[in-house]
Amino acid sequence: MGWWTRRKGERAGSGPERPSTPEPSGLTAAPDSRAIPSGAPKEDADLDSMPSPAPLSTPIPAPSVEHNAGACTRRLRCLSRVAECIHQYDHIDALLRDVAAVLPFGWEYAEKANAEIVWDGRSYHSDGFERGPWTLRSDILLDGRARGTVEVSYLEPCPSRGEDPFLSEERTLIKAIAHLLGVGIERRRAKQSLSEAEEKFLGLFHNAHSGVLLIEQHTKRCCLANPMFCRMSGYSPDDIPDLQLSDLQPPPEHDSEIDPQCSPLIGQHAMLQDLPFRRKDGTLFFVDMSSFPIMVGDREYWLDLFKDVTERKNTASLHDEALEQLQTSNRELNDFMFLVSHDLKALRRGMDLIGLWACGQGTDLSEAEARVQIPHLTERIQRLDDMVTLVVRYSKIGQIDETPAPVDLHRLVQDLVEALAVPERITLQIEPTLPVVQTRHTAIREAFCCLLSNALRQVGEAEGLIRISCTEDDGRWRFGVHDSGPGIAAPYHQGLFRLFQATPNGHWEDFGVALAMAKRSVEACGGRIGLESTMGQGSTFFFTLPKTRIEEPCLVGRSGQPVERQTARSGPHPAREAGSA
Repeated sequence: MGWWTRRKGERAGSGPERPSTPEPSGLTAAPDSRAIPSGAPKEDADLDSMPSPAPLSTPIPAPSVEHNAGACTRRLRCLSRVAECIHQYDHIDALLRDVAAVLPFGWEYAEKANAEIVWDGRSYHSDGFERGPWTLRSDILLDGRARGTVEVSYLEPCPSRGEDPFLSEERTLIKAIAHLLGVGIERRRAKQSLSEAEEKFLGLFHNAHSGVLLIEQHTKRCCLANPMFCRMSGYSPDDIPDLQLSDLQPPPEHDSEIDPQCSPLIGQHAMLQDLPFRRKDGTLFFVDMSSFPIMVGDREYWLDLFKDVTERKNTASLHDEALEQLQTSNRELNDFMFLVSHDLKALRRGMDLIGLWACGQGTDLSEAEARVQIPHLTERIQRLDDMVTLVVRYSKIGQIDETPAPVDLHRLVQDLVEALAVPERITLQIEPTLPVVQTRHTAIREAFCCLLSNALRQVGEAEGLIRISCTEDDGRWRFGVHDSGPGIAAPYHQGLFRLFQATPNGHWEDFGVALAMAKRSVEACGGRIGLESTMGQGSTFFFTLPKTRIEEPCLVGRSGQPVERQTARSGPHPAREAGSA
């Protein structure tokens, strides 16, 4: 073992005399001038009954200072080597085997000493081990119980101080070695148990079907995530330590989508359902989350478990949306049936009256009165036809499979102004730079058409103003159609966008369909519609559209035909001149 060597197969007294085993550098072996009779009792025997040593022909020399220093150094080096073995080896077998090999060199007469270590029924010996009659033993304790022994024995008589061949320093040394071995073995077993537990934990951590995320409570910094959470969120394991909790929470514009039941702070000891999180690409995914506060050392963490329920959430959203659409359709159908039945009954009564008059059966209707009723019948028939036409147009909005394309809204609005024949008494102001948007041409045209028609009805026969504006609002376009009409009271705002709901000013030319068509058209383009109005100050119907990247150079103008941007912008429009005037 390094600087300790020993010859195998040779023993003192078993043949010609041999030189002693070399000692470590700086050590000097004591002269073999003292002996203990064979058969001397062991350490635990009664020392008083031990026979007296045989008379020596040569006086025992007193140990020199150099001898004592060398023996002390030898014991320290033995203890140091044992400590090195404990720190060096991970396996108990290798540790005990090497310690047993180096133990004899810590004793005063190393060439006559053998060592044995017994642990859990297994023995580990020094080279050429045979148990001698003089033995020094100490127990190896583990959890307060003796689990093994360390034993050093002399095979042959050797010089002794008095009746005991072992020095008190050697007794202290073997106890220290047994203690070191007990501590070392206990640490290795704890390390092995920890390694096995860590291996099991990592197996569960990496193979879990749920996402696992560890968050430090004080800094709200993400520390560790398993592969399942990385797949859910789109982040790599290397990205996780750079994330804050806020990076995973949805942006403010999605707050309306968060269930108030799920609003408590992430990380509290709770179980939350349908909680929205933000992926690396900005999209949302939904989870059922269980959060547990834990302590690691002196730090507090949140251990969060995630189950991806995005598919369930989307299915539920589709179900709720379909149910809402069905309820809306049923309500609109009931309203339509009520209006149609009312007009059909009025038409039938008029036709019955004219029919009875024509047959001369039981009616006081004069010929002049009958001639007045006939145009009324024609008007009611036309009214029914117009109503059916509008309802059919309404039902088709959003049902046409139309691919979004770039639409020049400036050209589109100019075409609508010409088609609607805006009277000269109405000043029309159009935003100088209406944008080109990527959207459905038919739906956006229907939305502007309905809102412009409504503005004309709100202004009525008086002089007035209609203004079309456009602004940017947090990454979205916001369009407004303002009229200088009498305004609409707040209680009527929400109901105006329902089918067959006329404005409170008594306008019924469109049967309450126009604003419902505008709402449905805007939603088909991915936007939302609303109303701002104050009595006596007019009304502004506004809607938003997502601001998307224009993917194709062609623009859609009149009737959905592609046009060049320069053509769409060329030439002033009379309506624009009227607005600027």
